[in-house]
Amino acid sequence: MNIQEKFKEIVAEVNRLKKIRKVNVKAIADRLGIERTSAYALLKGELTRKNGNRNFSDAVINKLYSQLIEKAAPIDITSFQFLSGLSDGCQSNGLMAVVTGKAGVGKSTTLKHVCNSRENAYYILCNHLDSTEDFIGKIHSALGLKEVIARGKKKRKLMIESIIDFTYRQESIPLLILDDIHHLGTAVYQDLKVLFDGTENMLGILLVGTPTLEENLKKWAGYDIDWKARYKPRAIMPELVRRFKDNFYQVPQLQQSDLKKILDAYKIADAMIARHFIKLPHFELGMFTDKLENACRIREQDPSLEIGLELILSL
Repeated sequence: MNIQEKFKEIVAEVNRLKKIRKVNVKAIADRLGIERTSAYALLKGELTRKNGNRNFSDAVINKLYSQLIEKAAPIDITSFQFLSGLSDGCQSNGLMAVVTGKAGVGKSTTLKHVCNSRENAYYILCNHLDSTEDFIGKIHSALGLKEVIARGKKKRKLMIESIIDFTYRQESIPLLILDDIHHLGTAVYQDLKVLFDGTENMLGILLVGTPTLEENLKKWAGYDIDWKARYKPRAIMPELVRRFKDNFYQVPQLQQSDLKKILDAYKIADAMIARHFIKLPHFELGMFTDKLENACRIREQDPSLEIGLELILSL
């Protein structure tokens, strides 16, 4: 498939999601990690500008295609099953939970798929530059709510009230997946507590991050990792953490059998590949699948090629 064909599929998928979710352009830009002007061009299907320059490079198109199309149905490995089930539990029961896992185990890929394939589920990616207002603003924007014209604490208050009102008007329980929230400090949790208390059992919230997230939340509430009181608690953290004290989870470690499932999906038979990569101390699923995709492109040029460990390691 060439770049133009991939771009057309991306444009169709983004417009489909916009229609279903009724979200604004900022939410789309945040979801895809692109600028708002690029999101407008994507929705309009404008690959090339009037001056002949392109809005999107081949690399960006391939990345978006991977996010929206190829990753639309992740392979049914252990981490996918676990995260799908946990997301379902949070949404069905209106619970707040915390799930942590090392980088590269497939958290974001699975959770984006959950939001793309489930009604009333919203994926929000946090980063270390987000202020408290940015944090609530991303949630507000992801829900497709009307922009609030105010400043400072008043703006945050109005956005939270708008989110709570949105929740009460839903026929089914919404789910917020707050990915990479380990990048943010204690300030955002004050607003999160107000939001959670105002929507108790009516809004599912899944906090997602690296193991640092669990350590920080417990420490900020006054505990060590084993729930032994050891630190001076910060602000409202003990009150908030108590609300989901029993809902801390860890993504299961990747197994050799998981990599074997992925190899099977790519129609690669060499079991040595799975045995080699599962032993790597800093293994990342994205890196692994990138290598497999590159190998498959080479095989397209030579269908008789048997993909083995030597070829994979050379890529």
